[in-house]
Amino acid sequence: MRRALVILAVVIVFVAPGLARANDPLYPVTSFPDWLGGTQESFQTSSGTYTFDAGWADAAERIFEQLQAHAGDPPARQMQVVIDSLAHMRPDPPYTHIMDAGDPAYSPDWNHDGAFGDTREETKNRAPGDFDADVDSTPDTAYFRYPCLEQRDGWALHYVATNDTCNGRAPYRMGIAREVSVIGSRGLVMDATLWIPSGAFKKGACPALGSAAYASRAAWNACVRSSSFSGKRYPGIVFNDGVASIQQHYYWIAEQLVADGYIVLTYDPVGQGRSEGNIVDLFGVTLPKATPCIGLAACIDAQDMTRWFTGRSIVRVADNGPRSEPRQNPATNVPDPVLPVLDTSRIGMAGHSMGAISTLAYTRALGAGSGYDGRPLPPLRGAVPLSGMLPTHASVPTEFITSDYDGSPTTIAPEVAGVELGGAGEGIGYHSIKGGYDTLRASKDRAPLSLLVLEGGVHEDFVSQPPIFRTTWSLGLGGWYLSAWMDCWVKGLAAACVRARTPMPHLSKAYASEQDPDGPLGPQPSWCMTVPTEAVLSMTPQEFVAAEAGKPPYNCKPH
Repeated sequence: MRRALVILAVVIVFVAPGLARANDPLYPVTSFPDWLGGTQESFQTSSGTYTFDAGWADAAERIFEQLQAHAGDPPARQMQVVIDSLAHMRPDPPYTHIMDAGDPAYSPDWNHDGAFGDTREETKNRAPGDFDADVDSTPDTAYFRYPCLEQRDGWALHYVATNDTCNGRAPYRMGIAREVSVIGSRGLVMDATLWIPSGAFKKGACPALGSAAYASRAAWNACVRSSSFSGKRYPGIVFNDGVASIQQHYYWIAEQLVADGYIVLTYDPVGQGRSEGNIVDLFGVTLPKATPCIGLAACIDAQDMTRWFTGRSIVRVADNGPRSEPRQNPATNVPDPVLPVLDTSRIGMAGHSMGAISTLAYTRALGAGSGYDGRPLPPLRGAVPLSGMLPTHASVPTEFITSDYDGSPTTIAPEVAGVELGGAGEGIGYHSIKGGYDTLRASKDRAPLSLLVLEGGVHEDFVSQPPIFRTTWSLGLGGWYLSAWMDCWVKGLAAACVRARTPMPHLSKAYASEQDPDGPLGPQPSWCMTVPTEAVLSMTPQEFVAAEAGKPPYNCKPH
């Protein structure tokens, strides 16, 4: 790659003199490696080792322990688990998960030993580490540290101290993560996690770090219940996973939002992660009625999880997929335990990749008046699809976020020459998302819209899974804008609306970030937050030539 970049730089140096140059004619080359920054960073910390230890080295013991724990399950159940596991979106052993394990920096203390993100290599007598406890079949409750990432020091990760300073030392402010299971409308169980601010609890409701009760599962199980809550109500966010992802990839955004004062629900869609089902279920192959998002059924799961989160009922829908055991009845779901402190009138939704498409399918259903089951859906106040597009309605204020090199058909490598994964108005990458944004602006919908493009990143910019490709600023900057949008529209904070339209360093220099503050029917244009000045290698050849000539294309209106 380095040799190719050198050759390209030489070509640009000799071609550019014949053009009216952009601000930096070598920018396409010098900025191209930005998407490797997160990978390089992970090799400089323990996070890369954690992926190997938790995801691979500890897997054999984890598999053996779970097989023992489920040895007494009915044969039909065991058979279905084997089928689902081997035919998952990414095949797994029965009853657990291997390979990727998330980022230890965002791991709750699932094994209650006082260490966050530890593995068997670090625990006493090779006891289960945090990831082992996270992906077993027993619902756990645990503390996590409030993360904080700020632009002033390059979006480096710190934790919020009890005195509310961002880079303070321990003791840290901590929230509560609670694992739950939810039966969806197709009768399959989804694995989910509730992320709850510490202020939602009465003092002493949960075991104190280091106390005698801290390692007691019974004490933790008694923590998340009505009598433990303070009575203060919080707005909520539902977050939808990307395809082939696991919840652990997105713990970072759940924890950032909790630190910002939200209750968050994350989950694995049917057919991937720790949820029931297989790849046939994920893509909705056996559904007699077409799904709301082209070729995927995860958007049905997003509707189900939002109903459960807000206390609405889930009803069974027809699914012709064969199962060796009966599908379960969603009417038997245990109610959301955080309903006493959740303000169900202030709900937002976000998602990445496939989760972005699920989010947009939800806003389209809101505009159409009903969900997949034909009933009205719980309303949203704001939506943030990350790196994904689907034909939709601007039924709620919607902020699209993508990156310079998002869109490659590989979903991992950078996009080159404008070649993107998508079609028919559904896909990933700047060009697909910008096209969908402009289509929405030509509609008769009313909700405000925003399109943000982060500098240098690829499709995995919003995944925290070392050593995956992403920039060093994507989690901080993306999370900052996501929180600002939700604070503006879900919480109704005027100052956050200003934040949401304020340009920050590391927005794209090649593509315009823009915002239409009064929606398609309003008199205002889509205002440029940034005006592009540079070329990047993800541009189409025509765009690249124009940008190198000093005229990068954009159609928003500069202030």
